[in-house]
Amino acid sequence: NDLLFQAGDNTLVVTYYASAADQAANLPIVDASNYQNVTSPQQEIFVNIFNTEGCPAPASFFINVEPNPVLVTPEALVACDDDNDGFFDTFILTDKDAEIIGAELDVTVTYYETLVDAENADPLDALTSPYANIVSFSQTIYARVTRNTPPGVNPCYGIVPLELRVDQLPDAPTADFISRMEVCDDDFDGEAIFDLTLNDAPVL
Repeated sequence: NDLLFQAGDNTLVVTYYASAADQAANLPIVDASNYQNVTSPQQEIFVNIFNTEGCPAPASFFINVEPNPVLVTPEALVACDDDNDGFFDTFILTDKDAEIIGAELDVTVTYYETLVDAENADPLDALTSPYANIVSFSQTIYARVTRNTPPGVNPCYGIVPLELRVDQLPDAPTADFISRMEVCDDDFDGEAIFDLTLNDAPVL
């Protein structure tokens, strides 16, 4: 249809049919602009191209439903905030590739800061590793997994969120809060048994 109109012949009328039997009986698809396939993953669509005299030229083509990748929503990618400022600049995003794609083969994982960016898939918006988070403590980015396909084949894709989480370090106690532990060397060998857990409370 598009090729005919691109060639400039607006006198032709194109009619689509869901089967050869429908074509023979002249039972066209009612709304060819909003057609849902009836067989999967492939269905042959039949076509009549009518000229102004009403003479049909038959043709056909295939429509295919390509599956999207089946993805796994990953656990958060966690980093420790060494200086407790809420930021950490060494998130290696590719560390989550294997978890996200699961059993999928022949796919490419790309990360984006927003869902809109992931849907648009502009290569200029793709994130690189290491990535420095721009939201304190918790930021959600999006992984887009795209099937690797030859030219002309629809590269189906899926998108899952990935949380980047920055965990603060616990406050380290100073020596003033930790009790010195002493025992007597009863057998004069320089060794003794200590119960270190007695310092759990002051350490925590």
